[in-house]
Amino acid sequence: MIQKHLPGICNYFENHTTGGLIEGMNTKIKLIKRISYEFTN
Repeated sequence: MIQKHLPGICNYFENHTTGGLIEGMNTKIKLIKRISYEFTN
């Protein structure tokens, strides 16, 4: 399990950055997709 996340863990300790910004953007994209199902052509 740790091997899967090792690059992200190392990145945090080397650069003090996380994937939170990207994860937040992905969440917003998914939300927009869900909302758009209500619209018709």
